[in-house]
Amino acid sequence: MGNRHRASGLTELLARTLRDRSREVVVEHLHVHLPRVLKTPLGPRTAIPE
Repeated sequence: MGNRHRASGLTELLARTLRDRSREVVVEHLHVHLPRVLKTPLGPRTAIPE
């Protein structure tokens, strides 16, 4: 949900496009092991395990 998946998705699309243009690309998602943090309208941030 939100920016986390969007950023990862855009990174993967950019990497694929660059590879299609014969560029060497390595993508490393540094925070993939962390739980998602979502803002709720009624309170502070809530960690939601995946």
